[in-house]
Amino acid sequence: MDRPSIRTKVQSLKRRDVPGGEDLTSTDDNVNTLDNVQRKSSTPISPVQKKLLSPMDSSEDASTVEDILERSVGSCTEAHINTEDASDSTPVTVEQSILDDYLIGDALKVHIQNLVIPADDRCFRNLDTKHAHCLKQFYENQQMCHTILIGNIVSDVTTDKGNLSKFLQEPGKVAVETLGGNHTRHALQCLFASQTKPISMVTCRLYNKLPDELALQLGYEHNASNTLGKPTSFVDLVKMFRKEATKIVGDTDISCMQSSEVKQWKDIICTILGMDRKAEEFHNKYKIVLKIAKSKDSVWRKFLEFCSAFEMNEIRNTPRGSLKITQLRDFSMLSSDNQIHILEETLQTKDWRVFKREVESVSSDRKKTIGKTKADPSDVDRKINEKYQLRRSENELKVVLDKQIDKNEKSSNLLQVEKTKYQTLEEMYNKLEEAKACLEKKVQEFEESSRCQHIEKHKSQVDNSVVSGRDLTPKQKLKNDCSHSDNLNKKKRRMSSKEFEVGTSVEAFWYPDKCWYTAKILMKTGKGYEVKYDVDKFVKDLPLKYVRAEKNSTE
Repeated sequence: MDRPSIRTKVQSLKRRDVPGGEDLTSTDDNVNTLDNVQRKSSTPISPVQKKLLSPMDSSEDASTVEDILERSVGSCTEAHINTEDASDSTPVTVEQSILDDYLIGDALKVHIQNLVIPADDRCFRNLDTKHAHCLKQFYENQQMCHTILIGNIVSDVTTDKGNLSKFLQEPGKVAVETLGGNHTRHALQCLFASQTKPISMVTCRLYNKLPDELALQLGYEHNASNTLGKPTSFVDLVKMFRKEATKIVGDTDISCMQSSEVKQWKDIICTILGMDRKAEEFHNKYKIVLKIAKSKDSVWRKFLEFCSAFEMNEIRNTPRGSLKITQLRDFSMLSSDNQIHILEETLQTKDWRVFKREVESVSSDRKKTIGKTKADPSDVDRKINEKYQLRRSENELKVVLDKQIDKNEKSSNLLQVEKTKYQTLEEMYNKLEEAKACLEKKVQEFEESSRCQHIEKHKSQVDNSVVSGRDLTPKQKLKNDCSHSDNLNKKKRRMSSKEFEVGTSVEAFWYPDKCWYTAKILMKTGKGYEVKYDVDKFVKDLPLKYVRAEKNSTE
C-alpha cells in the first residue's frame, strides 16, 4: 500500500502555531512543500544558523584531528553565547509524525559495507576527503564508533524487523544511504579495507525510502547538532588529569607523587585517551598538561581561579577563544613560587598583558641561569655525571665478562673441534690412497692393453706387407725399393747432422720460407747449432732437426 504524500499529511495536520506567527495550514498555494514552509517563516535567522546553512569550504578544513579541535574552540564559544537566541529562531521542520511513518528503528546495527554514499538529490553536502582522513586517524585507536548515523534504505528488502536485522549485519545484503555521518562512513570503510583495527558495525537511526526533502532535512539537522557540540578544551584535559591523580594519592600533595604512582597515573590517562604510554606522541602532546596537572596544591588553586576568570571574560585583553595549551608552555616550565606570583598579579590586575609580560620576564631570566649553570656544573649535574659514569662502568664490566665467558666456552670446544677435523682429514687421506691405488692399477692395465694392441697391429701390418709384396709387379717392387733406399739415406743424413764440426757447410731450414738454404756451422749450442746463412749472412740458433748435411757431401 502506498504511503500518503508529504503534501497530504501536511494538509491533514491540525492547525498549530509556528514560532514567528505562521501556521502550517495556510491557504497559500506555495505552502505545499517543505522548502516553502521553511521559507514562509518570518523568524529572523541567527548567526549560528547562517553559519550552518552556508556551504562548506573544503579549503579551510584542518588536516589533522588536533587542528580541527583547535579551530573549533572559537566558533564553539560564539555558538554557546548565542544559544539562547538560536533556540528562539529554530527553522520550521516537518512534523515528527511524518518522519515516524518512514522510521524503521532508532538504534539498529548495520555492517559498514552496507553503507553507501547518498544520491545527489539527497546529499546535503559533498564529501570532504581531508576531514574524512582526520576521522580515519581518530578511529585507528578506537574500538567502536560511538556516533549514531542516520541511514536511508534504498534497496527493496523486507520490513520485518527480525529478518531485516540479519540482513543489515550481513555485508552486501542491503544498501543504506548515509544521510548523516557520511564522512564517518568513508573513514570507517577505509579502515575496514586496510584491515587496520577495522570497526565492522555501526549504530544507525534507520529510515526506509525517504523523500528527498526529508532526507536533506535529516542531513542538515545531523550536521547542525555536530557543529554545535562543544569540543574538549585544554582546561577540561587538565582537570581530568588532576582528578585521576587525586584518586591515586588521596590527600597527599600531587607534586610529591612517587615514580610508581606517576607510572600508574600515566597508564590510566593513556587508557582514557586510547594511546600508548611509551609512545613519543603521548609525551610530546601532553607534556604541558601533565606538568600543570602535577603542580602543587597552592598553585593549582590559583590556577583554577585564573581559568574561571578567563572563561568569565573577567580578564582584559585576552586572546580570542578559550585558553590554549600553547599559551601556557613557558608558564609550565617555571617554579611554583614564580607561578603563584604571576597568577596573583594577573588576578589582581585582571589584565592578560601582565600575565604574558611576567612569564616572558621570568622565562628569560631562567634561560640565562641555565646558560650559566652549563658553564659551571651544579652538584646535581655532577651527581648525574657520576651515575652515568657508574652505569657506563657497569656496562663495560658486563661486556668484558661476557667476552671472557664466550672465550672459555670456545676454548672448551676447541679440542673437540680439532679432533673432529683430524678424523675428517684422516678419512679423506685413506680415501685418496684407495683412489690412488685404483688409478695405478687401471694405468697398468691400460699400458698392458696398449702394448698388446700395438704388437697385434704391427704383426698385422707385417703380414699385410708380406701378402701384398707377393702380388706386386716388378715395376712396383723397384719403386718400393727406391723409396726404401731414400728413406735410409735421409735417416743417415739426420743421424750424421748431429755431429757437425765448426765451419762445416750444411743445409739449414728457414721456417718463414719453408725452404732449406746453405749455411756454415759457427758453434754448437745446447739447443743444436748456431749457423750463418750464405745468402744473407744471417746468424740463427737452430735445433738439430733444422740442420742437415749437404746433399753433395753425402753422395
